Amino acid sequence: MKKQFIVIVLVVLVSLIVDYGIRGYYYPQKDDFELSGTGWILEKGAPEAFL
Repeated sequence: MKKQFIVIVLVVLVSLIVDYGIRGYYYPQKDDFELSGTGWILEKGAPEAFL
């Protein structure tokens, strides 16, 4: 029973890692923002609130 649990956990972990790798390869994150349809202006960097 314990061996079966370890195998299931390993299979789930490997599948999560493979999924993360595939998504990172086919859908890489962009460095800058695209156009926003909500009317907000988005900037990259730390917010400067309450100055």
